[in-house]
Amino acid sequence: MNTHLVEHAVVCGDGRHYVTALLTLMPDALAAFAKHHHLSGADLYHHPLVLAELQKGVDHVNASSARVAQIRKFSVLMQSFSIESGELTPTMKVKRRVVLDRYKEVIDTMYSETPPEHA
Repeated sequence: MNTHLVEHAVVCGDGRHYVTALLTLMPDALAAFAKHHHLSGADLYHHPLVLAELQKGVDHVNASSARVAQIRKFSVLMQSFSIESGELTPTMKVKRRVVLDRYKEVIDTMYSETPPEHA
């Protein structure tokens, strides 16, 4: 994903009508972005400027993807994946099945809402 804020992106869509993604953010990059844009608060992960920056990255990725592979929605997770929490392997690869199972409710919510028309 072409944005400096994203640490991990897990694409979801198996058996679904469109593609979504779960994103985790790099805390240092988020802090730098917030400082640069004079943002503060506990919920920077869902601040409109942060979401707009992430959407730019998604739009950039979508521009070089087939329409059926384009990300129509994304959700930002509040915490990073880790080896200790079981979401990453010792070589720092995402354990996709673990993430999809752990965040099933978040994923289901993305699919329970109507996708954006432009995507």
